[in-house]
Amino acid sequence: MALRLNASNSLEQLAQQLCAELIQQRHHVFQPYYIITQTEGMNNWLKQQLANTLGIAANYRFIKPSELVYELYRLFDGPYNSGVTPGNYCWLIYQFLDEPDFRNRFPVIATYYEKVINKDVKRIALAEKVADLFDQYQIYRPEIITEWNSSSLESCTSDDWQQYLWIKMQNVTEGISPDKTILRQYVLDKLQEPGYQQLLRMKMPALHLFGLSVITEYHIALLSRLGNYITTSFHVLNPAPELYWFEDRTERQLLAMKKRGQINPDVTVIGNPLLLNWGRLIQNSFTLLFQDDNFLNAYQEITQVAPSGHCLLAEIQQDIYYNRSASERSQVTAAMLTDGSLTINNCYTAVREVESLYNYLVNLIDQQKMDLSPQDILVMVTNVDAYAPYIKAVFNNAPYPFPYTIADESFASNDSISAALRLILQVQEHSFKAESVLQLLDSSYIRRRFGIQDMALIRKMVDNANIRFGIAGETEDETVYVSWEYGLERIIYGLCLSGEEAVLIGDDSLYPLDIVEGRAAEEVVRFCHFCKVLISFIEYRRHPRSMGEWVSYIEDIVYNLICEPEKEAGEELHQLLHELGKYNVMESILQEKLSYEVFTHHFLQFLSASNNAHHFAAGGITFCSLIPMRSIPFRVVAMLGMNFDTFPRKETITSFSLLEKERRKGDRNIKDNDKHLFLETLLSARERLYISYIGQSVKDNSNIPPSAVVDELLDYIQAIISHEHDVRKALITRQPLHLYSNLYNQGDPKLYNYLSQIGTSLMPELQRTEPGTYMAFDDIALNSFIAFFKNPCKGYYNHVLEIFYELDSVLLSETELFELDALQQWALRPDLLAADTSTLDELRVQLVKTGRLPLKQMADISLRAIEEVVSPVRELLRECVRGQVEKVISVDLKMGSTSLKGQLGNIYNGQLVYISWSKNECKYLIDAYIRYLALRAAGQDITLKFISAQKEKVFTANPIASDEAMSRICGLIDLYKRGHAEMIPFYPDLFKQPSEVLSLTLDDYYSKLTKKVNDFNFPLQDRYILSAYHKGRFDSIDGFQHFQQAAAQLISPLEEVFQDYYQS
Repeated sequence: MALRLNASNSLEQLAQQLCAELIQQRHHVFQPYYIITQTEGMNNWLKQQLANTLGIAANYRFIKPSELVYELYRLFDGPYNSGVTPGNYCWLIYQFLDEPDFRNRFPVIATYYEKVINKDVKRIALAEKVADLFDQYQIYRPEIITEWNSSSLESCTSDDWQQYLWIKMQNVTEGISPDKTILRQYVLDKLQEPGYQQLLRMKMPALHLFGLSVITEYHIALLSRLGNYITTSFHVLNPAPELYWFEDRTERQLLAMKKRGQINPDVTVIGNPLLLNWGRLIQNSFTLLFQDDNFLNAYQEITQVAPSGHCLLAEIQQDIYYNRSASERSQVTAAMLTDGSLTINNCYTAVREVESLYNYLVNLIDQQKMDLSPQDILVMVTNVDAYAPYIKAVFNNAPYPFPYTIADESFASNDSISAALRLILQVQEHSFKAESVLQLLDSSYIRRRFGIQDMALIRKMVDNANIRFGIAGETEDETVYVSWEYGLERIIYGLCLSGEEAVLIGDDSLYPLDIVEGRAAEEVVRFCHFCKVLISFIEYRRHPRSMGEWVSYIEDIVYNLICEPEKEAGEELHQLLHELGKYNVMESILQEKLSYEVFTHHFLQFLSASNNAHHFAAGGITFCSLIPMRSIPFRVVAMLGMNFDTFPRKETITSFSLLEKERRKGDRNIKDNDKHLFLETLLSARERLYISYIGQSVKDNSNIPPSAVVDELLDYIQAIISHEHDVRKALITRQPLHLYSNLYNQGDPKLYNYLSQIGTSLMPELQRTEPGTYMAFDDIALNSFIAFFKNPCKGYYNHVLEIFYELDSVLLSETELFELDALQQWALRPDLLAADTSTLDELRVQLVKTGRLPLKQMADISLRAIEEVVSPVRELLRECVRGQVEKVISVDLKMGSTSLKGQLGNIYNGQLVYISWSKNECKYLIDAYIRYLALRAAGQDITLKFISAQKEKVFTANPIASDEAMSRICGLIDLYKRGHAEMIPFYPDLFKQPSEVLSLTLDDYYSKLTKKVNDFNFPLQDRYILSAYHKGRFDSIDGFQHFQQAAAQLISPLEEVFQDYYQS
């Protein structure tokens, strides 16, 4: 048997060596080949290489280094049942932390989680941290664990609280789950027995470790012993195989070591700074291996592939390959800075990074004529979950599509079972807010489970039912009227009964919400069923329960709220159920019942961490996370999110970690891991390396530096080029803030855009459109006709451009109504107008229960304030109406091919009564005037009474002949059509007297509007008028002519019709 340590700078050559060794082994067809790797992506790539070389890739078992010990332990008939895994240690520790013996012996530790709010959550958080440290101790400090295993609880001092917890845990799990030191020692002991040696040769004749960059003393001792009995082959990357560089130091490292007296002052061995700074991880791994003479003797260099070419990227790779120091490096020319082999983009946002990447890839094919396939491109991002929505948005809607896959994306960040489950678990009973519940229905799984499709209808129902927060609410503070149970009752009664009259339920009344029928009612019923099921699950959380009960609870949520297992079976559901099975193992050991908060604190971490790594190198462009040991070669490699505060990651040191007492080579170091990843990525890019980062602030446009490793790379290049060339200026391209910037495609070869066409007008609303080219005016609704003339700018935006500035809020309110705004007060005035003073208390109850008034005392205050305004108008209305019943008249006016149709109400005994509540009444006078014209043109013998709340007076309009009214209506219809062909810059609230309009000049008109727009005390708030104003629609001669035409037909007649009004 043999121990082999194959090293090369080329992963392809290592794969070829592996294939050659597999051919030599010639296992029988049922004997699996054991290959040890560290990432799923490496497994996928290696399968492709094996299939390409051997013709088939079958019966390979890919395992991780941590799994090897368990494989051998099971092979050698280990006597323990591995039901309790290290991942479950935290639950045992959580239980021990609450025992009186621990609290009494270690009061300082117990204080951390005892005398605080949510103490149980603090306790499980501490238990998770300690469990993670215990797992590290077993790998990086096995001697500590060995010592603890031979100790007793009585030997623990006041500082040995971790030792105490470990011994307690081992006492409970003895015979169930051995620790890793016991596992390894058991395997090493069995390897001394000939029978087990023969069993090992028969079941596992060879081991192949491929692409490992990290190795620990724990594994080295085992692998060295295995090499005595079976073929154990290492296939490792050595970025600089030409020279022995594992003891080289950078100039800065040498100075520090000399200062501390660790080396002779005459030592001058200096290597390549990039290799030594970023390759410390592989340097430490080889050092650990070479401490064992067996590995030192087994080291052999296989075929090396020296980087070739004369581009900037190749020069850097050659410097690393030959381990060139600063004095040995080749000179970089100015031409290399623009050869495109290394591209760095400085962007404002993450979405701009993705857009710039897309443009870069298209440009490689379009302008640089690279013969690329999507499989040749790898994109690594610092946070896949954060970038995935932008990747999908850009690449799914791009004009030139690229097939792509996203690996390592968390299940919980997609529309998935895990995402739906996480949202449900995060809904809190104490608030149970409307928007939080409806956001659950963003999950297609939940919608499909309950057959809900029309979310707009559901949102409308919840809003109209005044559902805001809380499951049941309290009667004392009237929050019951904004609760889910009360709102759902209103909805259900509204489906069963016709009308919205009060229904007596016990001692209280309820007002049904009758706004849907037919198939829409079925949709609402399904929604109510969803809410009832959800509420039952939320209420189940109130009491602590056993681990098994919480596992059953999660399973019930999945099957009853999210999906049906027979329809949704897949990898994600299988992984979720498998993880729940691990929790079930603790049922027989964990005696303490857990609160919902404690269980979900741990379980939600699993949901967030579970991802799909199988998509790596699965076809198309591969997007993946920045994972060390993923040094797979691609022709084009891109790195996104290389921000100064993101990469390399910063490691948070645990103050009570025993590892920190003495740091050793091989210890876990996140920063070194990330630096090594950057080195691997730099070397794995065969032709192009693309880097982008967020380098400009969207708030103040200030500069933001890139990652430290990117800065170091730029400094490295600058050091070997003449100072007249600014490397950063040459290599870094600052992308504009927006995709539609006019800086693109203007001759700068670095600024190109394939995602949009620049040069066309970005303001289509300013382009004139011939009337009738896309709008039909055969039938015009009378209400729409009237509303248009109250604000023609708004009518143009809404009807022609389909722009609506005042759309309802996307999110539902999550609080009760505290006070009424002007619009809500306006809406209540007709209700109070129709009420009698004796029925105000009854009206108050109805308005509170239907959500139109605030709760408790604020309802009384608001109602009194509105009544003060309404009371005088009520008296004026009674004088006009004199007890007559309201009549509604239908209007159908035909003018050529156009019909004006509608119904007009508020008609009492031949009088059209119009009430205006506004202080600026011009547009309401126009409203009343057009209604009056329509009725007179229809032949109705009607008079008009205009009640002004502002003036507290009734004004009678002068009569208009029927044929004159028809003539004016025809003129307004022509103006209506013109107003849909081009915007009419007409704003009636500028003028108090019609006479002001007749003598108006363009300058007077524009200055009057400008003064209104810039009025500090009462600024103009109409977004449609403001938009048209800022786009220059009010200061043109054509616009002013259109205004004059509109004023002549809408404002000038008002003085004639409402003569008494303007004389008062």
